[in-house]
This record gives sequence, structure tokens and C-alpha cells, in this order.
Amino acid sequence: MRKLTTQDLFKMARFIKKADLKGTILSFFEKGQNLNADEKSKDFKTKELGVEAALTVIEKAADEGMENEFYALIAGVAEKTPEDIKNMSIEALLEAFGQIAKENNLAVFFKAAYQSAEKLAK
Repeated sequence: MRKLTTQDLFKMARFIKKADLKGTILSFFEKGQNLNADEKSKDFKTKELGVEAALTVIEKAADEGMENEFYALIAGVAEKTPEDIKNMSIEALLEAFGQIAKENNLAVFFKAAYQSAEKLAK
């Protein structure tokens, strides 16, 4: 597994644009900013928000033409082929997402991808 790169930022920006995820990503950022509970509760709500975000992205990836782009995007980061990702177990896919999140600041990454997607839309 490799770290996210600038190339991934543009791949994600195109994915965000094509899957029409801009509003959804903004709402997740807003929800994340509004987490002001005790640490144990905040940790649970953050994980819950992460699961909701992942499910939303997967739901959008199910749209016509997005599935293969999803495989290609994850394959690049996971240093595998799109076919490997396509045939990966759910457990392994979730583990890969967890590793990507652990090794990268996803809030910064998605914010930059969102801003790039907005520029691409103009």
C-alpha cells in the first residue's frame, strides 16, 4: 500500500465530479465539524461517520460507468490491478480502506479533491 499522491487527488476529483459527490462530501465535513461530544462518544461518531461516507461512495460507485473507475482508483493506491480490487473480499477491501485512512490525512485529501472537482466543473 502506498501513500496518496497528487495523481490520486486528480483521480478522486474526477470521480467526485462524475459521481456528483460534491454536496455529499461537504455534508460529511459539516457533520465532522459538529462532533463536540466526549472523547469516547466522539470516537464512535467519527467511525459511524466514516462508515456512512464509505457506504455513500460505494453507492455512487454503483452508478453506471463508475464501478470500473472505483476499481482503478483503489487499485492505484493499493498497488494492485483493478481486477484484483474487483475480486477482493469485502474484508480485504475494508482493511485496505482502513490502511489508506491510517496512513493519510483523508480530511485534507478530500478537501483538496473537492476543491479540484469544483474547478473542473467550471
